Amino acid sequence: MTTPQAWTTVRNMGPASAQRLEAIGLADPAVLSTLGPVEIYLRLCDAYPGQISRIMLWALAGAELDLDWRELPSELREQLLAQVAESAD
Repeated sequence: MTTPQAWTTVRNMGPASAQRLEAIGLADPAVLSTLGPVEIYLRLCDAYPGQISRIMLWALAGAELDLDWRELPSELREQLLAQVAESAD
């Protein structure tokens, strides 16, 4: 049996982000590959209205790709925002 990896060991995730992710029931970063960054971002936004910025979306996407969030291509950022907008409809 393996021990779940802590969010704080994942690229782009600090202690505050890890705490929020764990508070909404996402204790293991492996959920990133199953839920995806958009779904996790939306869950955080629902749990913490007005407190989650787009940077969290970029950070989650960067974590999934093992990239610093500042290195995400603008085309990918636009796709992510479109997915968020689609989900809000």
